[in-house]
Amino acid sequence: MTSWKEENVLTGFIMLSLICHGMFFLREWLIWGLILLGYTILRQVKKHKAAGKAIGAGKVIGHEYKGEHLTLRDFVKRLQFSNPITVIRKKACKKKICKLLFNPRAIFILLIVFSLLGLLCNPVRRMQGWFEAWRWLVFFLVYLWGQSLSAFPDLKEKIIDRILLISIIITIISLSPCSEMIWASSGFLEQGRFALSFGYANAAGVYLGCQLLLLQRKSKFNSVLGLIFLIGLVYSGSRAAFVLLLIFSLLLKIKKESLNYQGDRAVSSLGFIGFNMEEVEKERSRIIIPLAVMLCWTLSFRFDGSWQHLLNWEIVSWEERLYYYLDSWRIAWNNSFLPSAGGWLAFPFLQTVSYWTLNPHSSLCSILINQGLAGLVLLLIWSVRGFLGYVQELVQGKDMTAICCKSTVVYLGLHSLIDVDLSFGTLGILFWLLVGMYSK
Repeated sequence: MTSWKEENVLTGFIMLSLICHGMFFLREWLIWGLILLGYTILRQVKKHKAAGKAIGAGKVIGHEYKGEHLTLRDFVKRLQFSNPITVIRKKACKKKICKLLFNPRAIFILLIVFSLLGLLCNPVRRMQGWFEAWRWLVFFLVYLWGQSLSAFPDLKEKIIDRILLISIIITIISLSPCSEMIWASSGFLEQGRFALSFGYANAAGVYLGCQLLLLQRKSKFNSVLGLIFLIGLVYSGSRAAFVLLLIFSLLLKIKKESLNYQGDRAVSSLGFIGFNMEEVEKERSRIIIPLAVMLCWTLSFRFDGSWQHLLNWEIVSWEERLYYYLDSWRIAWNNSFLPSAGGWLAFPFLQTVSYWTLNPHSSLCSILINQGLAGLVLLLIWSVRGFLGYVQELVQGKDMTAICCKSTVVYLGLHSLIDVDLSFGTLGILFWLLVGMYSK
């Protein structure tokens, strides 16, 4: 995973998913998921061939090969060492069973299995069961890809820089006139709000908030890029994304000041392509004039509904979401908390009051309906462990890149509790890629 070609493939995959409506529709999940699966298989074949050449050269993973022939018995011994069932039989220890059960890879596999079990347990629409299993398989592949990057800090920096580069290009295009001819604007109830390429303003807001958090890992904050992302976030009118961004930005600011005070901060950055930190002052005079024109134009004509929504803190929206969550619980209760393929489609028949959407607007409720209570419990335990690890990193860590990336994960995870973030493949891919990159 140190090849520059694979690095380009990963960033290109994220770029294409962002261009294609944030990878929301079924056809996009199928096409890009198949491409990702095919490339993963080719990558593994390439690794096996490289390992075979190493054996032929007389070395196997750092050990001298002395000419002995590997027998079937040796192969079985290796399988027994890594086989979870064999480990459990040898140890016969409940602690080992729990450790295996809550292993991230095991959780992904179980979520895929639970999605398929939804085809048998009160399915509402069978196609949705297959789709859910496919979504979790794509997330699993992205997580594994992120894990393969965890040992290469320079490569992680490059990939984050490229994600920021892709995001700033798409944001500028989306803010430009006639961008509605490329991507659909916000829906009827969200007219006048900036939706980036997603077509949904809240998803655009949280994505831009993620970019702002990633941007803060630098020793010198790039105010030009930060201003563009912040403009997009404000124009999206996403209240939760904006408030959470303020909270996490404050935490990161306190952490930076603490590290600067201690005098032992060591943050390495490869610089941002096209906007190098040392050259910001020189470039600012060239950028600030068109940026100001863009700001005035958008405020005057295009996103007039964003301020109204951002400053509207009436209780109606939150009450409606509470109805979503209560109805999600009722659907899960009627299914005996078992997985149900397409269970969210039962919303029209169980609505406490009439509301606009069919989506439960919460990742927890979505998992409760589609993967059942068992899937929700597994993911919650993993999430709690991850959050505690983030708190420990925030208090004791010294690598601002790791802290900002983990802050982005928690930021996106918290926002997904009250919205449909992970229904968009781009947001889910960004989430699980960062989780994999900084998982132990």
